[in-house]
Amino acid sequence: MSSFRNNRSLVCRSDNADFVRTLGIQNIIYNDREDFTKCKKRFDIVFDAAGVTSKKQCLSLLKRGGVFKTVGGLAYAAEKTEQLELLKELFETKNYNAVVDKIFPTDEVVEAHTYFESGKKKGNVVLKIKE
Repeated sequence: MSSFRNNRSLVCRSDNADFVRTLGIQNIIYNDREDFTKCKKRFDIVFDAAGVTSKKQCLSLLKRGGVFKTVGGLAYAAEKTEQLELLKELFETKNYNAVVDKIFPTDEVVEAHTYFESGKKKGNVVLKIKE
């Protein structure tokens, strides 16, 4: 897994650099300093975890046969049972670290969404359905 981690790149604001490094990311592209879509490096996978870009915007970043996925729009991420089982295994063997920024109870769904949209989150925002 370490070779996979060391080959990843991540786009974030420069004020998040220290946090991103704690995740094991070495190649950081600062979107408040440069247009990441102009990056010369090509990738097998581009995953927009914020849902703010389109496949068209990221086409120049993809290697031939590369895949673009996003949490928003038409190229949404679709999980298969095998993928979820792999994530579970990676998490249990400590080869994957799910970073949770804040947890909101169901009755604070508006606040959770507002916080998510603020651009201040550092990790996942979780909506807790049950106690």
